[in-house]
Amino acid sequence: MRNKQIVRFSIQPLIENAIKYGLEPMESGGKLILNGYIQDEDMVFIVSDNGVGIDPETYEILQKKLSGESDEKLISNGLGIGILNINNRLKLYYGEKYGVELKSSREMGTIAKITMPLEAPLRPKLQ
Repeated sequence: MRNKQIVRFSIQPLIENAIKYGLEPMESGGKLILNGYIQDEDMVFIVSDNGVGIDPETYEILQKKLSGESDEKLISNGLGIGILNINNRLKLYYGEKYGVELKSSREMGTIAKITMPLEAPLRPKLQ
């Protein structure tokens, strides 16, 4: 995946969230893994941790907002703002196929998957 550019700040907020909300509450044994690969014509990045996971209520709100099913206010403690901004920006730049997917289980950790096109301009699509 040499010499490919990605949208600025598309991975960094996910790593920060994993550390702050997933790993810091743990006493020990926390792991953070970042993987990237090419799948068909897309770049895929996975940020995963084995932390405390996202509480079910927050997770449900995030899933609804990521899928566009909800216009509830953003999570009050700040969790979710970065994820939602990344998702919205990728959809604006590249279309509805792209964005962030999230999976989380209490005490099992969280996986955030970012998908963007392999060959694409780094600016929003014009309508």
